[in-house]
Amino acid sequence: MNSSQASNLLAFPGVLPKKRAYSTQKALERTRPSHAEVGQLLRNQLQTTLDVADLLEIFFSTSHRLLHYQGLSFRHAGQHLDISHGHVDGNFRIDYHLELENQFLGVLSLHNSTGLDEHALSSFESLTPALIFPLRNALKYHEVLHASLHDPLTGVRNRSGMTELLERDLQLSRRAGSSLSVLMVDIDHFKMINDRFGHAGGDAALIAVAQLLKDQLRNMDAVFRYGGEEFLLVLPNTDMPYLQQVAERLRKSVENLAVVHDGKRIKLSVSFGAAVMRPNESQHDLLQRADDALYQAKKQGRNRIGVAG
Repeated sequence: MNSSQASNLLAFPGVLPKKRAYSTQKALERTRPSHAEVGQLLRNQLQTTLDVADLLEIFFSTSHRLLHYQGLSFRHAGQHLDISHGHVDGNFRIDYHLELENQFLGVLSLHNSTGLDEHALSSFESLTPALIFPLRNALKYHEVLHASLHDPLTGVRNRSGMTELLERDLQLSRRAGSSLSVLMVDIDHFKMINDRFGHAGGDAALIAVAQLLKDQLRNMDAVFRYGGEEFLLVLPNTDMPYLQQVAERLRKSVENLAVVHDGKRIKLSVSFGAAVMRPNESQHDLLQRADDALYQAKKQGRNRIGVAG
């Protein structure tokens, strides 16, 4: 009897003799992969990637061949990772703190609408060792990649990955027919801050402004340290009226920012250059218009928003 026949028989359990139904159940069990087969498959597949999200997706989909649960999540605060697969809003959750040779690898959580029995949990737990070594390697890779694409002082992205990300967002916006906006941000009178408070004071100002920009933008938005005291903000699905509202909110927030260095408050303000992508516009032209708008804002007295024509 093949699996399709078994499935058809089980669809009408009321018309089957008891002995035949039992045989059908046995046939179904024989079609399921064994624990050893799933474990070997998992170990093979987990060697194919160094991407943490891909690893967890493989673990989620492959472990489902052995037992059914609704969702899987993974968190590693130190590497800014919060990944989930499936449904993670059920009533039941169990956390596993993963470690290897006293190195913390993150928290893996199993989610389900109801509690799972000991046999199911034991099956899940027996698969997790296959994840440990690939996960450690992926975390090391992620750490190196993150360092190469982020500014070590402020923690926001650097210009290394800016061109690629901005081009991707431009192409997505064109295909979807949606808007894409950028804000060029410059800390006003930054040389004076360095002269008065020293480079340590200037660094404190840069860190504070970068953190504020990150905290007040959406997850879909991106913050780059463009150079020196300049930042670039990329905002998908954003038109000019909303872009000006965002810029004004950020401008006021920076004005109210309390940055204290060596017991002295560093008073800060920023100027903005705002531009919305035009049809078929290159990223070079888009950034140039934002930079021209920033120049006009600084020329008109700083601490204001320049809007690109």
